[in-house]
Amino acid sequence: MKRLLAVFAHPDDESAFAGTMAHYASQGAEVALACATRGEAGEISDPTLATPSNLGQKREVELRCSCDIIGIRQLYLLGYCDSGMVDTPENERPTAFIQADPDDVRRKLVKLMREFKPQVVITFEPQGWYGHPDHIAAGRYTSEAFELAGQAGVFPEAGPPWAPQRLFHAAFLRSRFKLMADYASENGIELPGFDQLLSEEEDPLERQITHRLDVDIYYEIKEASRLCHQTQFGDDHLFSKMPAEIMRAVGRQEDFIQVYPRLAPEAEPITDLFAGLSM
Repeated sequence: MKRLLAVFAHPDDESAFAGTMAHYASQGAEVALACATRGEAGEISDPTLATPSNLGQKREVELRCSCDIIGIRQLYLLGYCDSGMVDTPENERPTAFIQADPDDVRRKLVKLMREFKPQVVITFEPQGWYGHPDHIAAGRYTSEAFELAGQAGVFPEAGPPWAPQRLFHAAFLRSRFKLMADYASENGIELPGFDQLLSEEEDPLERQITHRLDVDIYYEIKEASRLCHQTQFGDDHLFSKMPAEIMRAVGRQEDFIQVYPRLAPEAEPITDLFAGLSM
């Protein structure tokens, strides 16, 4: 049976690649999600929905809602605290994900891989989409655990070795989000934190894409997954100000870079993360 494991950092990260996970779940594959934190340092879109003291609990409920919609039947919460954005006080909390003992994180992920036995693992690329410290840490630790899970002498207490066959970086391409940025600019919508999307600089990820899935038929599932995260996506959020056609144009394809075994990009990206694998 096909088994896919996604490792992300916060509730709502999974909705960005919900189309891919829904695609494989609908085919009968087992799809699991590991989430490093409960997003305790996130913004609260509406003060009637949560408070800083219960935000993590609320976001876990939202995450479970999203998983049910996507078809994710196994959710693993790694139990770390949201580290917040770069250079915020949350970075320094002893319980923050970026302050965690690296071996503790690797051990948890190795144990998970050995128990779930995925052939395919997906996680963040090295820049963490937009530089979030938890995204960067999750991608790094997942890549390290991917290499260690098949080694019998490493973390023997985590179970018999299992070597996943492929590791993918899930990539946000600047060209897709520039559609959103251009619409915002033309319609006087502010872009806090998204200014870089207006840059004309070449996106190095564009030339590294090895796999691309057309998930347009799962777009409604993807949007419903995102809307589970009410504490994050209120009326003032940039996504809420976008016309449906722009959001669909941004989200109808999902891009991946195969980093193990290393694969050179082809003229036309491959359309199946499991292509050619023996189960």
